[in-house]
Amino acid sequence: PSCIMFKVKEGDIMKRIFFVILALVLCLQPLSVLAAEGAVTVTVSNAEFCAGSTARLEVSISGNPGYSHMTAEISYDNSCLILTKIEKVNAPSLFTENVEKNRVAAAGFENIQSDGVMFVLYFDVLQQGEHEVTVHLESIGDADGKLFIAKEDIVCEDTQVLLSTNDDV
Repeated sequence: PSCIMFKVKEGDIMKRIFFVILALVLCLQPLSVLAAEGAVTVTVSNAEFCAGSTARLEVSISGNPGYSHMTAEISYDNSCLILTKIEKVNAPSLFTENVEKNRVAAAGFENIQSDGVMFVLYFDVLQQGEHEVTVHLESIGDADGKLFIAKEDIVCEDTQVLLSTNDDV
């Protein structure tokens, strides 16, 4: 008898389980939209780095009414920058990053209430110049089942990462 064997990496199983749980949480919650007093704004820190170094960029949220889950996509010129790591700072407890697909997702049972740094992006800098890094927060919602609509309620501010030509940086 022939049998088929599948090799699954240990990390892949945990990521798949996390995304299944996240999808269930998003699908099972009521789709009421959270009305914020002010706009929720996501920004990426500006910085200067030399080619050959590692750039550390903070992704922050302001106008945060409290959130328990979110998904985001990161875009940039991959001929000049390589995303190597995404580090959780102040985000929900189940935090999954996929640097190959430039995505991050987080979910938890309690709301994160404060403004500030959500996560940090690390890039290898391949080339000097000005390069834009954009974080598009696709969805964000709270533990009560209220959901932001990214196009209407969330302002994602595009930020250029300035890569210095000065070797002293």
